[in-house]
Amino acid sequence: MVYRYAHSRAGEVAEELLSGASLRFLQTDGYAGYNRLFKDNGQNDGLMPSRCNAHARRKFFEAHLATKSKLAAKVVQMYRKMYAVEKAAKGLPPAEREKLRLEKTLPIMTKLKAILTKHQDDATGKLKTAITYTLNGFDGLQRFVFDGRLEIDNNGVERSIRGVALTKKNSLFVGSHEVAEVWATYYSLIESARLNKVNPRSYLNWLVQEIERSRGMVDYSQLMPWHCPVGRIDD
Repeated sequence: MVYRYAHSRAGEVAEELLSGASLRFLQTDGYAGYNRLFKDNGQNDGLMPSRCNAHARRKFFEAHLATKSKLAAKVVQMYRKMYAVEKAAKGLPPAEREKLRLEKTLPIMTKLKAILTKHQDDATGKLKTAITYTLNGFDGLQRFVFDGRLEIDNNGVERSIRGVALTKKNSLFVGSHEVAEVWATYYSLIESARLNKVNPRSYLNWLVQEIERSRGMVDYSQLMPWHCPVGRIDD
């Protein structure tokens, strides 16, 4: 998990971060700033968008709460079925996940697109917003079906940035751009430890001790959380 501080949310920030990266897919929400990454301009050649279905589902859930729309409720139910397939596919090799999705999920996605296309002109308010959001990114939303390596959503990232998101107002005046860059480094280490089921405090203590012990003359790749011998968190 890597955090990087930037002065703005402009699209060039993502472009600079990923320029030349050896990526085939990039999973994102619907933020327009990512669009420039997928344009045929010679940059990030072959990079394909894989959109987060949790974001699309949430918009229909919110539309149902606000309007009691039967269509929104139906879409939420369709997503519930797709997530049930993901639960069954958890832990399977990519090829088997892909096979299960093609059999169970693809028909749901095909039906979903047909329903949304049928109602996109007569929908209003939050429902209209949800339909437009989903149809505009539909190719990316269904890309996970055709590749067992991909996930249905990027909720893992969402959970990891929740702490930052919840404190962002308090963080606006962190002190300086330099402090914010250091803060991003610490968040990268802490969340990487959590992803590898290592207690962040134990990991940071071990990390500092190793750097002090070696007086900085160390292979930093050996200080990543998966090498930490202490603080393992049981499942």
